[in-house]
Amino acid sequence: MLFKRSSLWTGVLVYVVAIFVEVSTREFVETTCRHNPIQNFRTGVYVDSSHTVQKRSDSQPLRIHVEFDSELDELPENYVNLVKNDLLPTAVKFLSQRINVRRPLSSPLLLYRDCNDGRTYRQSTQQHQFCWNECHKTTYCERFKIPERHLQACYECNENIDTCRSNGNTPAGQGLPHTDFVLYVQVADTRACMTPDTTAHASYCQLESFLDRPIAGYINICPSALSMNEADRNILLTTVKHEIIHSLGFSSSLFAFYRDDNGEPLTPRDANGMPPFNMERFVYQWSDRVIKQVKRYDWDTRNGLVIHSVQVMVTPKVKEEARRHFNCDSLEGIELENDGGGGTMFSHFEKRLLENEAMTGTHTHDRQFSRFTLAVLEDTGWYHVNYDLADQLVWGRDLGCDFVKKSCKSWMDIRKSRGQSLSPFCNIAQSDFFNFTCDSERTSLAICNLKKYEEDLPLEYQYFDSLPNTPGDELGKYGGTSYLADYCPFNQQVTYTNDKGQSKGTTCYLASNSLASTENVAAEYFGPQSICVNHASPWIREKCLSFDKQITWGAGCYQYHCSQEGLKIVIEGVNYLCLSEGRALDVSVKASYRHQGAIICPACKDFCDECPLEASSGLSSKEPGDEGECPRLPADAVGICVTECESDRDCGRNKKCCSNGCGQVCKEQVKTYNEGKFQFQIVL
Repeated sequence: MLFKRSSLWTGVLVYVVAIFVEVSTREFVETTCRHNPIQNFRTGVYVDSSHTVQKRSDSQPLRIHVEFDSELDELPENYVNLVKNDLLPTAVKFLSQRINVRRPLSSPLLLYRDCNDGRTYRQSTQQHQFCWNECHKTTYCERFKIPERHLQACYECNENIDTCRSNGNTPAGQGLPHTDFVLYVQVADTRACMTPDTTAHASYCQLESFLDRPIAGYINICPSALSMNEADRNILLTTVKHEIIHSLGFSSSLFAFYRDDNGEPLTPRDANGMPPFNMERFVYQWSDRVIKQVKRYDWDTRNGLVIHSVQVMVTPKVKEEARRHFNCDSLEGIELENDGGGGTMFSHFEKRLLENEAMTGTHTHDRQFSRFTLAVLEDTGWYHVNYDLADQLVWGRDLGCDFVKKSCKSWMDIRKSRGQSLSPFCNIAQSDFFNFTCDSERTSLAICNLKKYEEDLPLEYQYFDSLPNTPGDELGKYGGTSYLADYCPFNQQVTYTNDKGQSKGTTCYLASNSLASTENVAAEYFGPQSICVNHASPWIREKCLSFDKQITWGAGCYQYHCSQEGLKIVIEGVNYLCLSEGRALDVSVKASYRHQGAIICPACKDFCDECPLEASSGLSSKEPGDEGECPRLPADAVGICVTECESDRDCGRNKKCCSNGCGQVCKEQVKTYNEGKFQFQIVL
């Protein structure tokens, strides 16, 4: 089945007959996190650990024990392996490499038991909490029944609290040695899974007594999210990492428990050692040393300036990273999400500012676990982090105070008045005819997600004074598809679905997104080391007397590599050297077809560690006949119109798929030596 991603003009030379090819159904990629922290988590769990808060040099990698629900084994075997042997081990290893715990546990981890009526009592002379009356027969972390071997002994007080002791009938289990955090994992159709676009949800259930660090958490993966498809697996893996980070501390219900570098609370505590409880939000209320409300008085809309109130995380490392990333020295910190309800609001970064950062509220592009996420974890006071392993985040980088403090209307108007790109925002409304561009990370082809809503958007999110072919009274209905990004439109990757429900995406590094040979007009390559590159013009594909020409165009996926000369874009085995950002390079290559078009060079520094100074000349560094390439053909060469191969992968070792003047055949690649004024071509 062909996935007709782009529209083409096809025809025959001399007698040109045009045929329009319909575009299959497309939709924007988006999954939403609805992190719902439980309100009855246990605090003050006594654990044996280091008696001092460790310095960075003395901290140890976070040790996470994963406990799977026995019912998980009832799933199909491939899904059991996916969860047990792939998703969770990969996510845990990823996080343990980046997070060190400041106060590692020195004895087996044991958790508190639940109490029958939920009431607990602590004596000043005792290390343990007591259940007022009786311990419950079972203890849960959210929906997961905690095994007896993970639980402390039952400690009970009578009704008058004059007799408190250990219940000898329920002794302590052996506990979890070499563990700082236990994660309980289920795959079940929970109520949260019934919400559209939800793939998993997580929380925490017990905090230790010394620094209030979470020591037990829970994650549920929605069964409908399980898939052996490569793209779906990658999305689910980043979701699992995202949800575990919520359990470790990035949660609005834990902000009030954050501590400074010395282990002192950032939010004042009452006589019982607890922060104040906000009955309206139903969370422990943080102080303004953690989150502060800030008003933006120059928030521009189509109706003029309005006041836009935001909640800003102002902890030290987060503030430092925000100012550095955006290049704005007056920035108070980083905004938290102000939409999405209790499951999303405040527990994620603002999507308008950090679009594909891993801890924003929706997945729309490849998630980047950047320095921002690590900074939040460090500012909890519970961890040290390894910033060297942070993912690079391109969105918003060095765009200044106008970008980070003002509305996207202000940004787009300023850029438009200067004749500059509106990136990372856009203003091209969706229609049946569309052109591709690249997402902010150049990992995927993308389309501007500006759409028309049925009703006017809230006044503070109406950004357009004019749009092509749009009446003035309709402008208030236009905005981006992601409300979490304050309806700011941006270029978003898409998936395509045919009439049989089969789909593929536009992520460049996934080979599963490869185009059928009949569709690949622009000689694109999907697979490892492939990036999105913008086109300077529509592409044409020719074979003998037939041709195809793109109608919808704009960008394509190509392999790249870094060399001493700089960034090279590889198209059908020919290397095109990008000497300067924004330069257009004409391309003409032969494979099964002759492909002609032009690419616009991306910045070398975005992909290569070492880049030469920009030069003023030079197009490609390798041509047919150069080292490792096809032999040169005489100008008047005419071959038999047969197709023995479509790419080098169809040929044997040291062979390439080469043109013979009309068709494609496998030929020995050549090595070229230059000696004096003579050139020798030697077959390998």
